[in-house]
Amino acid sequence: FDYSDWNDFDTCTSSCGLDSCPAPAFNEALASFSAPALAHVGGHLWVDNNDAMVSFSSPKLADVDGVWVWGNEVLSSLALPSVTTLKFLGLGSNHAMHSFDLSALATVTGKVEITQLPSLTEIGFPSLTAVGYLELVGADMVLTPNLAALTHVNGTLHISSNDSLEALSLPALTEVSGDVHMHHNSSLSSISWP
Repeated sequence: FDYSDWNDFDTCTSSCGLDSCPAPAFNEALASFSAPALAHVGGHLWVDNNDAMVSFSSPKLADVDGVWVWGNEVLSSLALPSVTTLKFLGLGSNHAMHSFDLSALATVTGKVEITQLPSLTEIGFPSLTAVGYLELVGADMVLTPNLAALTHVNGTLHISSNDSLEALSLPALTEVSGDVHMHHNSSLSSISWP
């Protein structure tokens, strides 16, 4: 599906005559989603249970409250490189996902939940400085997550059940306001934290 003519979901809703724009969810035949001009979503972006979806891209999307990408069995890539701030981020049960681009994401006021992504080899948030709650559970990444800019977790830091995770580096993290849970990471042999 291509939303190339719309630059925000407000246009979508007025064009469709709906109270809200339909999220790409539960579309069994939808193979890709491309919205190259979309810059604004007035609420949350839900990409949920699209059985055939292989790719999702919205390179100019910068203004969205939250992102939930869940249960897309063959989704291999997600590109949201312009998003800088979210209320929440959920990536899970996307078993073919090998990459995602959220390279500009700097702040998540609520929860970041990354779980059940067995094809993902790296988690990269190079610009992320603050989160409300960070959960990396069963993501099974092999490489050290790129959390080099992370300075504050304003709630709980939970990293567990990542069997292939060998090293964890949090070089800028100076504050965790809640609990720290690190368990069942059977290959984890090194944690670097100031």
